Amino acid sequence: MPVIDVNKTNGIEGIRVSYKRELNSVKPDLVAAMGATAAQSVFGKITPINKNRGRPIDLEDGIKALVTVHPSYLLRLPDADAKAREYQRFVDDLKIAAEVLSKSARAA
Repeated sequence: MPVIDVNKTNGIEGIRVSYKRELNSVKPDLVAAMGATAAQSVFGKITPINKNRGRPIDLEDGIKALVTVHPSYLLRLPDADAKAREYQRFVDDLKIAAEVLSKSARAA
């Protein structure tokens, strides 16, 4: 799915319109919502990252969503221990995404 830039749209609502259009066009098996803006665009409401990450969430039409941090978050962490811990959580989220996609490919 193409990346939708918040700075080139009319805020969250503009992103959501673009997201819905892309979703209908591409019909992906999985949407990775990386960061708070992406999660809010996917779900249409404020979606806390840490409360919702680490598990696939059902969307309409059998599509799954996975919420995780934006990669830039990892670069802004203040200390090495926090960076290592959060990087591992991010990798774990990506492994979940790969597992979801693998299951959908086998089902096809």
